[in-house]
Amino acid sequence: MNALSLFHLISGTVAVGAGFFALAAPKGRSWHRMAGRVFVPSMLMMAISGTALAGLKPMAIAVVAGLLTLYLLLTAWLTVRAHVHQRRWAMALMVSAWALAVAAVLLGVQSQAGERGPFYFFAGLAGLAAALDLRWLLGGALGSRQRLARHLWRMCTALFIATGSLFTGPGARIFPASWRDSGWMALPENLVLLCMLAWLLGLGLAWLRQRLRRLPVQD
Repeated sequence: MNALSLFHLISGTVAVGAGFFALAAPKGRSWHRMAGRVFVPSMLMMAISGTALAGLKPMAIAVVAGLLTLYLLLTAWLTVRAHVHQRRWAMALMVSAWALAVAAVLLGVQSQAGERGPFYFFAGLAGLAAALDLRWLLGGALGSRQRLARHLWRMCTALFIATGSLFTGPGARIFPASWRDSGWMALPENLVLLCMLAWLLGLGLAWLRQRLRRLPVQD
């Protein structure tokens, strides 16, 4: 294992650990913010080093996954940072997401039939996220629940990709073969997905209750 691979493995392990700590910690509290301060930079290092490694091999699908993880992470972080240049960065990242979606489709078309699915999945995910960016940029400021939902699903999706890479993807080689063959290695990434869906459902129900309370009461 070379130095770049070791750096990628260590940063990825730290990122996944911090991500799960952030999942468990009460949102908005000091423990959650502390985990986020570890999660964001370690995820950045993991995604950049992983993309570089994939480019050197080369492994096109891993390059796409690494770039998409970077985009999701940066836009999620930007969502909770209200500064004057936020919209400029959001626009630049949106354009990069559209470019990534197009590139993923083209790579999928050029790949073998059995390998096209992941390219199209990542292309669809990048295109959906970019479309939501465009809606935000055209629609103006987000409400608190919209901002939280945007932050949550992008952070959780980035963590989902990183967790899958570690436990069922290339990183799984560090685990014993009996673990890799057990089927339990997919549990962490599925847990991330379930937590994300539960939180988004909770935010949706809270929004619905608020809307119902605002309806006029008829005598």
